[in-house]
Amino acid sequence: MQTLNFPDKPNFTPRQWEVLKLIAETDGTHEQIAQWLEPMISPATVKRHEEALRQALGVDSRCKLMIYYYKNIVSN
Repeated sequence: MQTLNFPDKPNFTPRQWEVLKLIAETDGTHEQIAQWLEPMISPATVKRHEEALRQALGVDSRCKLMIYYYKNIVSN
């Protein structure tokens, strides 16, 4: 089993934190997340935020973003 090593304090924008929270808590599509955000953004922008989150955390899947969120945000 692969051990996930995340950076201690990623430098995410407030919007990236919002997108991460919605990905983890809802597993919504890019289209759904775009509609839930205020002000609303495009699904393509949500996708870019997700890609930036994955790159910053060094992960290759949405599932690993969720693991990061629950291990490092919710549990702390």
